[in-house]
Amino acid sequence: MVYYADEFLKSVNKHPLFCIGIEWRSSILICFSFVQEDLKILRLMVSVLTEAELEHQEAELTRRMNETREKKTQTAGALAEAKREVDHFRDSYEIVLAEDKALDKAFKKEFADQDVHIVEQLYKLFKRRPR
Repeated sequence: MVYYADEFLKSVNKHPLFCIGIEWRSSILICFSFVQEDLKILRLMVSVLTEAELEHQEAELTRRMNETREKKTQTAGALAEAKREVDHFRDSYEIVLAEDKALDKAFKKEFADQDVHIVEQLYKLFKRRPR
C-alpha cells in the first residue's frame, strides 16, 4: 500500500484525474480505493489458493483413509485365519495332553505288581522322555 502511495505522489502531476481538475485529496481517495480493490482481489486469490490446498489435503486424507480401510480388511482376514490356526493347535494340544494322561495312567497300571522303588525310578525316566 505504501508503494502505491509513493508512486502516486511521484506522478501526481502526470495523473489524468489531477489534470482534469479533481482535487489532490480526491485523487488520493480514488487511489486509495484502487488499492483497496487490489487488496480485495489479493484476499480473494488467497482464499482460492487456500481452498485449493484444502481440497488437495482432503483428497490426500481420503486416499489414506481408503488405504487404511483396505489394510484393516486384510488384517481382519489374517486375524480370522490366525484364530482358526490357534484353535486347531489348541485342539491338537488337548488331544496330545489327553493321550499323555492316558499313557501315564497305563504306565502306572502296567507296573502295579512291581516293587515301588523300581516303579518310581521308571516313572521318573518316563516323565523325562522326549515328547
